[in-house]
Amino acid sequence: MLGKFSVQIARAIDRYDIAHEFSIKHKRVLKSYGVDGISSAKARWKYLPNVYMIAVYDNISGEMIGGMRLEVSSQKYLLPFEAALGNTMPEVKKFVSTHRYSGGVCEFSGLWVDPKFRKMHIPEYMTKLGITLSGKLGIKYAFAFANNYSRPITEKLGFDVQSIDGQTVFLYPDERYPTQLMRKDCTTGLSDALVESEEFLKEHALDHIVPAR
Repeated sequence: MLGKFSVQIARAIDRYDIAHEFSIKHKRVLKSYGVDGISSAKARWKYLPNVYMIAVYDNISGEMIGGMRLEVSSQKYLLPFEAALGNTMPEVKKFVSTHRYSGGVCEFSGLWVDPKFRKMHIPEYMTKLGITLSGKLGIKYAFAFANNYSRPITEKLGFDVQSIDGQTVFLYPDERYPTQLMRKDCTTGLSDALVESEEFLKEHALDHIVPAR
């Protein structure tokens, strides 16, 4: 994987150039699938200190061809799904808060891949990096929302389905998309599937990254 692609991992407010390109290309990919108006695709996240980006580049063209965000929960900054669902489901904020005080929690969001590279297992690879990065940031839990396509990927990597007040299917990122909330404990020992991303983070000296306050 690393021979064909390069990866940049950075906090959004530290690398506006990456964040800006990420935002533009994410919207372009969504539009190519006929998707428009997703609130989580809006650009506010570029200015928040609790947002980290994983950006994947094609080594031949140098183009950014995929990305994912890791958004860290705090008392000041809501997770994207917390902001989207919390007003109509008060239990969501309590659910997130419980996880935040039980070791920390983040949400994997804004995952996209250029359609030309969609068969290259890039979503799985970025999710592996996100799990490892979460551990480096001292975050115990990672949330992700999965549809029928992405659920096998998340389950393979150790995510399990979560229920909030008995509900397991949510209309998120908006009412057009039924998805399931998945959770991963990022503090458990690394499986063989995560060794590559662990080695990548060490190679690129990312141990110094600190969580947003």
